[in-house]
Amino acid sequence: MARYPAGHKEEVRKRIVDEAAAAYREHGLEGIGIQSLMRRLGLTHGGFYVHFPDREALIVAALARAGELAVARFRSDARGEVVSFAEFTKRYLSAEHRDQPGAGCPVTALAPAAYRQPEPVRSAVALAASGFLDNVGRAMAVDDEPKLKPKKRGAALSDEAIAVGCVLIGSLVLARALGDTPLSARVLAVGRRIVRSLQSEEIE
Repeated sequence: MARYPAGHKEEVRKRIVDEAAAAYREHGLEGIGIQSLMRRLGLTHGGFYVHFPDREALIVAALARAGELAVARFRSDARGEVVSFAEFTKRYLSAEHRDQPGAGCPVTALAPAAYRQPEPVRSAVALAASGFLDNVGRAMAVDDEPKLKPKKRGAALSDEAIAVGCVLIGSLVLARALGDTPLSARVLAVGRRIVRSLQSEEIE
């Protein structure tokens, strides 16, 4: 029987989760099966069940990982410092994010079709959506000086943060539907302007 070094199983599981986190965002939850996913990693279909009991368990893990990667991409700079709200918005509503769903926000990529999924997956998407709004609220609390500390977890979520989250997701979904076109770029630009105005307004 082959012997593997310590940590081998954990490393393989991480590779599967990372690949799934990108593949599901790129192709959708129904866009790639377990066999194809494992083949992309050079692993066997049967080996999948060493790490996960079923597809739903992988999706839940992949969504959590995708959320972690999205926070790092949109809210931190290369040194790990928190970026300003203006920079967060610029990164989120960008042509790069529009054209690279596999490396982007899992909520925008997966939430629209989540209602068709089994309950464990719907719950995972709901958790990701709640985390997204929480991150929007904390991003709004950061001043233009990137070194300021972000809003603490658990602080009350404002109506303004919810409104900004709606604009961010709606603008990106619509921009992706329009493709790489002048109208798509305009949608992103308008979304950025609306978000900036919402930051300084109080919703009654």
